[in-house]
Amino acid sequence: MSPAAERAIVEAAAAACGYPDDQSLGLRRKLAEELDVDIDNVLAGNGSSDVIYRLGAAMLELGDNVVMSKYSFNLLSIVTKMFGSELRAVEMDRYHHDLQAVLGAIDDRTKIVYVDLPNNPMGSDVADADFRRFVSRLPSHVLLVVDEAYLEFADPEYRHGTIDLIREGRNVMVVRTFSKSHGLAGVRAGYAVGLPEMIAGLAVAGLPFSVNTLAQAAAEAAVDDKDFLARTVELNRREREALCAHLDREGIAYVPSQTNFVAIDLGSRAGAVVRSLEQSGVIVRHLAGYGLENFIRVSLGTPEMNVRFIDALTRALGEPFSGIAAADVEVDAR
Repeated sequence: MSPAAERAIVEAAAAACGYPDDQSLGLRRKLAEELDVDIDNVLAGNGSSDVIYRLGAAMLELGDNVVMSKYSFNLLSIVTKMFGSELRAVEMDRYHHDLQAVLGAIDDRTKIVYVDLPNNPMGSDVADADFRRFVSRLPSHVLLVVDEAYLEFADPEYRHGTIDLIREGRNVMVVRTFSKSHGLAGVRAGYAVGLPEMIAGLAVAGLPFSVNTLAQAAAEAAVDDKDFLARTVELNRREREALCAHLDREGIAYVPSQTNFVAIDLGSRAGAVVRSLEQSGVIVRHLAGYGLENFIRVSLGTPEMNVRFIDALTRALGEPFSGIAAADVEVDAR
């Protein structure tokens, strides 16, 4: 957590006896200034999960459909079903978004197309030229929701200029969170940026006082603490490169990541490895719940944590692992 955000929480606690600002005006002004948009373009939420729920509540009805990749952050798929709409889950191209296939799944009842960039749970991203081509071909009646929860961890060539699309008047909504690079997951603060009419619709689709006083204060401080963010991103980059270099040396397959986690292909041993790691006190995510039984997802930590993971993984595997190389799951930049 940003030290500035921590101090802001302590200072704001004195005002916790009163209700929070229901419109999160201070936080929205801060974000609008940071992003060079109007305050009416910004909605604050109780994490980005709150924003995604509001999308369903505001937009989806029986008979509508939502298009997204098969392996994506699954909250919107749950929300889609909650509101009686159809989920159209599109196959990926070697664990990357197949944007052409996404376009092919759209029809006149499609309300939302959802793309997480970078992707969760695989950590992959798409070439910017492909993304721009994709946006230009979207029908005007479809809202493109770009979930950028892991944006700050991505290399510069994967920063897709999504806020510029909104300034141009495109039917695009960007969803971001303070849970990842800002380290405020337990505080619950996120936001959406979109056209004013879309933001207004989401504003009335949630519960009142959804962003508490401490969350608003912490998020405002986090926006200003750019040194903390830069240090976090650089540490993550170094540790991601170190982990992937180890996996390359050992011949262990993984999906090249633009996030703070790496999806690793352990074949049929994935479940057993997860259990072995747990016995060593190392917790990773088995992606069987996504239908990816062969994959685990490990979040990057401090250098000491990552060395501990590598040691525990080596013991769990027991012998050198022979699998596909990382290059076999990379997508061409076309």
